[in-house]
Amino acid sequence: MNKETKKINIKDIEPKYTNILVTANVFDFDVVEGSNVSITSGEIKPYQKILKVGSSIREFQVGDMVLINFDRYKVRLADQEKLINGTTNYKSDPVVGIDIPHYEINNEKVMLIDERDIVFKILDMEEEVVSVPKSTLILPKEKHFHA
Repeated sequence: MNKETKKINIKDIEPKYTNILVTANVFDFDVVEGSNVSITSGEIKPYQKILKVGSSIREFQVGDMVLINFDRYKVRLADQEKLINGTTNYKSDPVVGIDIPHYEINNEKVMLIDERDIVFKILDMEEEVVSVPKSTLILPKEKHFHA
């Protein structure tokens, strides 16, 4: 006999104070420059659209495109010895991921950031389709959303 449980489908939210709800769009291709993978498919884009703003937000509005600084959300790898000795330098430790508060609202992935994470508002932009050459690098087939 299967157990049943209830799943909550969030339809709408209201961010508090300086919180901003933005899209969670990701790159859908890999970009290889020489022998380096500079962007991987599934990686979160640095520019996103504002969906909702908290009550203390005055500078940004719903629909604005913004560039986000993900520095506060970077997860760094400190080796065991550095942690024990207390000599961890977070700026030089390698980044192993980005941990941004993310949710699913109306079956759409979204991120909740703070106003101070926004570098600037994009006033005018144009997306162009570019040809991405096929890489000779062998990349993992399974990729995950990293937000």
